[in-house]
Amino acid sequence: MRIISIRSRPDIASYGCLTLFFAIIPAWLLGKFGRWLGSMISAEAATYGTWCGWSAAVILFVIALITFIPYELRRRKRVIEDREAGLIQEIRVSDARVVEIGLISDNEPILAFDIGHDKILFLQGQWLRYCTTYGAKALEGDPHEEFINGFPEPYSFPSDEFIVTRYPNSGEVVGIRVAGSYLPPEAEIEVLKPQYEFGDSEILDGSLDDIASILADEHDRRTES
Repeated sequence: MRIISIRSRPDIASYGCLTLFFAIIPAWLLGKFGRWLGSMISAEAATYGTWCGWSAAVILFVIALITFIPYELRRRKRVIEDREAGLIQEIRVSDARVVEIGLISDNEPILAFDIGHDKILFLQGQWLRYCTTYGAKALEGDPHEEFINGFPEPYSFPSDEFIVTRYPNSGEVVGIRVAGSYLPPEAEIEVLKPQYEFGDSEILDGSLDDIASILADEHDRRTES
């Protein structure tokens, strides 16, 4: 439960990054640009241009906050629900189908499994490449590029049989126990948009063949609620 207790607190690091990249750096760059642009007219215009640059940075920061805060509140709500319930879920998967979902972001790799009974297991994040996720030893040397998670068998993932342990509301993954052989994804597909909000793991209703519409509909449902 330690990880859940930590995640239930305000994400100070994210707010710090938000301030740095959407306030401090833009204010410095836009202020300098505004001053340079105004200096071509007069000293007074240079000062005015600096203030305009800073004002634009403030507007950018406010937009970033308006976008981030609702997401952060929804994330914390789900984590708090897990902390209060104190429940951990085990999902056993066998004879799965899997596709890799392409998206250039810090959340890759992204995998979607057909786990039967018209259910999809969605996994995403750099944690899929951590040795602690699988109870494996740290790699010596470079990752094994032929496996998505970079680990050789018996820890290579995705696999045709495995057990994932997770918190059911937030989707925080405690670990994955690989029990089968490596299962290369059937395809890499582009169905995820940067604005979509999903946790480290998700259980979704539907067929893997309809993953694009399922992700879109689920994102809309969550942002509207």
